[in-house]
Amino acid sequence: MPGTPVSYSNVLLQDLVTDRLFGTIRDAVIVAEATTGRIVLWNQAAAKIFGYSPSEASEMNVEVLVPERLKAQLRADISGYGRTGHERYIDSTELLELPAVRKDGAEIWIEMSLSPIEPTYGVGSEGQRYVLAIVRDVTERKRAEEALSHNEERFRLLVEGVKDYAIVMLDPEGRVASWNEGARRIKGYSHQEILGRHFSVCYPEEDKARGKPARGLEIAREKGTYEEEGWQVRKDGSRFWASVLITALRDEEGNLRGFSKVIRDITERKRTERALIESEQR
Repeated sequence: MPGTPVSYSNVLLQDLVTDRLFGTIRDAVIVAEATTGRIVLWNQAAAKIFGYSPSEASEMNVEVLVPERLKAQLRADISGYGRTGHERYIDSTELLELPAVRKDGAEIWIEMSLSPIEPTYGVGSEGQRYVLAIVRDVTERKRAEEALSHNEERFRLLVEGVKDYAIVMLDPEGRVASWNEGARRIKGYSHQEILGRHFSVCYPEEDKARGKPARGLEIAREKGTYEEEGWQVRKDGSRFWASVLITALRDEEGNLRGFSKVIRDITERKRTERALIESEQR
């Protein structure tokens, strides 16, 4: 038939492109039988990530790539998909992030998307369902995130433990995002009471009327920091003389993320200085 050579050529071209794509793509491409987990397709990127050659992988089940503590869940998922044809992560836009095991026993972190396949030729018996997994090794990123999280937690504990300084984090509009123990002790507001309120609540009314809080943020935004001494107001309405440092916080692209504000109660120092001046004048 006239159409037969064209169709055959299309099939060959499709196979050629598929082979070239699977061989050069940087992500692991793995196809497994949906009801058994037996691996039927394994590209070079998968070999590089997991350490098994394509010939070794052809004799394996995907279960070998899963840590021991997750194998029971995998078996249950495969069994459930075999019975119902449904699994919440298959053909979903959601990316899975989970641990996996290499050939050498090392545990890594992977990011994976799953899609169902029902081929008509060339992969297995007619009617057999398969699952396509696109896998990326995100171990280094995960380690960096964990290290950052650990450092942030250490910093948070350090900041929260400081009692002589009020250390306050503000969003770009000046609303309070965090409030340490020193801020609670110096200003009287608990974290629950102050969170989300504008930081100008701690300024005297005359300073707010003159726009002093907004001007401090504007200078910090333009120059990086703003430093001043002046009156601040506690929750009970009493005043104290404060040393204030506001610093603009920016991300790697230079976008403003917010501000840090460090306040120290220097009322006693100010009184001492004033008394010394009065004494010298006398």
